[in-house]
Amino acid sequence: MPRSLAKLLFDVLDRSQAVRDATAGRTLDDYRRDRVLRSAVERELEVLGEAVRQAIRLDPTLEASIPDAKQVVAFRNWLAHAYADIDEEIVWAIVQHDVPKLERDVRALYERLS
Repeated sequence: MPRSLAKLLFDVLDRSQAVRDATAGRTLDDYRRDRVLRSAVERELEVLGEAVRQAIRLDPTLEASIPDAKQVVAFRNWLAHAYADIDEEIVWAIVQHDVPKLERDVRALYERLS
């Protein structure tokens, strides 16, 4: 049974919130030192990216409403497949700057569907 578009968008929002919760009050140095934190954040970002990928596959018109959709999916693939080359500074910058923007874009879509 295919997942609904609303559920996929909710997953993006939920995973974004989980990343924000996990990194609240933390620094890049904290992130570098804490293996469990890195693992948790990377996993949440992987699932978030997969939810974006599936949502766009379900409704290709969403790509216009999620401007960075291709980059989100590409980053998810990088986390999953090039794990040995993960740059912690890049991940941290994405957490700090790109995840909040993605969350705003997706929240607007989700509210229209609800």
